[in-house]
Amino acid sequence: MYRALRIWSGVSVISGWFLGAASLSYGQGACQEARLTASDPGVFESFGFSVAVWGETALIGAEWDREIATEAGAVYVFGPQGTSWVEMQKLLASDGASLNHFGHAVALDGDVALIGAGGHQHDDDSGTGSAYVFRHNGSSWVQGQELIASDGAWQDGFGTSVSISGDVAVIGAVFDDDNGAQSGSAYVFRYDSKSKSWLEEQKLLASDGAGGDFFGTAVAIFGEVALVGADGHDDGAESTGAVYVFRYDAQTSRWVEEQKLLASDGTELDRFGDSVSISGDVALIGARLDVSGSAYVFRYDADKGQWIEQQKLVPSD
Repeated sequence: MYRALRIWSGVSVISGWFLGAASLSYGQGACQEARLTASDPGVFESFGFSVAVWGETALIGAEWDREIATEAGAVYVFGPQGTSWVEMQKLLASDGASLNHFGHAVALDGDVALIGAGGHQHDDDSGTGSAYVFRHNGSSWVQGQELIASDGAWQDGFGTSVSISGDVAVIGAVFDDDNGAQSGSAYVFRYDSKSKSWLEEQKLLASDGAGGDFFGTAVAIFGEVALVGADGHDDGAESTGAVYVFRYDAQTSRWVEEQKLLASDGTELDRFGDSVSISGDVALIGARLDVSGSAYVFRYDADKGQWIEQQKLVPSD
């Protein structure tokens, strides 16, 4: 069940399908500066399946890496050295095992990395899922806490998607069944400086969630606003997709669903919401199966108190 997700939710799969490669540019220009490959490439390890960058540090996931076990997964850290990007470290889960898919999703904020392993097994329940926190100690990346859902269950896929902003992390569990089979959910964790640990703060569910919505397919957070994609949501037609905006209410210490975003021209099987990103008052939402693929820009209008679709982006060719 968990592995079926890869059919329709991959990120950068084509570039890293066999031995794996990723291209990266930094600085002023928009030209390709480097082509990155793993120091220990293997066939079908899917290097490049997930990527994240912060400053001059890049994370590249290889969710089918076999160093620990079959499809246990790994994440590679790259950084610039002189005029080149070089592999700095290979990250592995301390309790990695077969079919964990560590590196299916990665996120980075400063010296903290969050790595999803949606196939990780807990208490004999396969596919419950985990997310691992790594922190840079000044010289290397060290695994810290392993995050798990308080109510995790068989094949929930917790860790299928991850995002981090400051002391808050959002983690998707795309196959959770609270609103029906594979309706999906997302969990918010917050770092507590007193206990020096990440604590589960709230479980997010769509107000109109239904079976097969896959809420949590993609997550993104910026400050006190979180986006959760549900690309299997049916809105007038099958799998048109939707994205839910949650905002943190400091008075109640709760995350509140603020708005449900839909594509203005959404059609059957577009899967709007299969990728999401946010920065400030601007959100970008992918619809991978819309004709040749598209992305929608939404901007928050403070006067109206709502997110408004601003533009649909499509490739010129």
